Amino acid sequence: NLTVDNNSILTISDNTYIEIQNDITVNAGSSITVQPYGAIVQINDLGNVTNNGTMSVTKKTAPLDVAFEYTYWSSPVLGETIGGGLFESNTNKRYSFNAINFLDATMETGNNNATVAGQDDVDDNGDDWQWESGANVMQPGIGYASTHDPNIFIFPGVGYDYTFEGLFNNGVITVAMYRNDSELNDYNWNFIGNPYPSAIDADLFLAVNSNLNTNLVTPKSIDGAIVLWSQSTPPSGNANGNQVNNFSSDDYAIINAVGQNAGGDGLIPTRNIPSGQGFFV
Repeated sequence: NLTVDNNSILTISDNTYIEIQNDITVNAGSSITVQPYGAIVQINDLGNVTNNGTMSVTKKTAPLDVAFEYTYWSSPVLGETIGGGLFESNTNKRYSFNAINFLDATMETGNNNATVAGQDDVDDNGDDWQWESGANVMQPGIGYASTHDPNIFIFPGVGYDYTFEGLFNNGVITVAMYRNDSELNDYNWNFIGNPYPSAIDADLFLAVNSNLNTNLVTPKSIDGAIVLWSQSTPPSGNANGNQVNNFSSDDYAIINAVGQNAGGDGLIPTRNIPSGQGFFV
């Protein structure tokens, strides 16, 4: 067990971690702070987390070229709000993804609303991304997307810190997955995320979710790929989508069973999904 008391501050520095078998307790006046590349690893799924002081996890965006580059998030703590965890983001550009609404039954022919039969990985009526109020609580295991606040964007090439405060998430976290089978030829995207204050193993994650309880005669599973946003390409009017200018799907990085592919930033992901990271499956 780990107890922090006597008005102490425990800092988990970058490239270090603490592994606890059972319970974590922070008493009044004390705190645990996890730096962007540090980790808290709690082994026992039934281990308690008690916080009478402060628990926080700081994460860092990729280096941003412009303020409107999106970052995909997932809260590593319980009870944090959108306005708290994503405080440095643009309040008008904070979104979750409603997988129930995603339907890709037709394909655009040049971002001009003209369509033909086929799929282009774009929701046909544009109601899949949903704006999130700052008062909304970030749900464990759910992905969120936001851009940085342009008023506090300093200059290109800088990564910005975001801090999440609350109880460290622990144990088995169940997230609802949705299929929309009115069209059988499209992908059924779901936007989820790592809910823990430590990385998760991509191979173990894909393996344990290979047979989902869908109440169907033939159980469905997550396909063997994790899709991460890694933006570099500017939005373009030639890219299909629901806006005048849209981002390129080529900027997604992919982790699958055989390897990893870089996205727009040119960085090849590892087999570990960082804490605080949102991703598509």
